[in-house]
Amino acid sequence: MIDSAKGAIYKVQDGSKTLDFSLHDEGYIRLEPFWRRYDNITAETTEGSADVTLGNCDPDASFVGKYLRIDGGWKRIEAI
Repeated sequence: MIDSAKGAIYKVQDGSKTLDFSLHDEGYIRLEPFWRRYDNITAETTEGSADVTLGNCDPDASFVGKYLRIDGGWKRIEAI
């Protein structure tokens, strides 16, 4: 749940509501124009590494700074 007046993001689950800063920086929400959404990209990770290999997709510089959902959590793409 996003509180647009305060810029806070809350995680709402099982009737509880807690602040969640994992999806934005410094407690502020950063709005961006629409970005392509891919639902069928395969991603492979190596345990202990921050590297991810993407399949079914040809990533380019526009992916940097976007988020990829892996193993139930959002990960920010730092470099291609």
